[in-house]
Amino acid sequence: MQISIIAELQTARSNLATLGATDRRVIVARIHSYLQEYRDDILGHVPADRRTWIERLIASLSTKTPQIALLDNEEFRSVLAEFEKLLVLLEDLTSSWDGLPHTIH
Repeated sequence: MQISIIAELQTARSNLATLGATDRRVIVARIHSYLQEYRDDILGHVPADRRTWIERLIASLSTKTPQIALLDNEEFRSVLAEFEKLLVLLEDLTSSWDGLPHTIH
């Protein structure tokens, strides 16, 4: 994972008062781009019917970017915090995955 996106989210949360709508849209676009890369690079081999969760998230984020950018500071801070948690979780899952399917007996 690009550690820089996590740093960007943290910086954005701490400097929220200085971010304009364009800056906010750029941050949301970076999250969107990361999720697309994750889907393509990590989940590319997964059947489409098993990755609908990320497809829906990407589509929703794509269509809702303008509305997200216009949220008040506290709501936007909360959105950034939740995406930060998600991206950290995805990175943790990716780094601990050895590429082999696990069988539960």
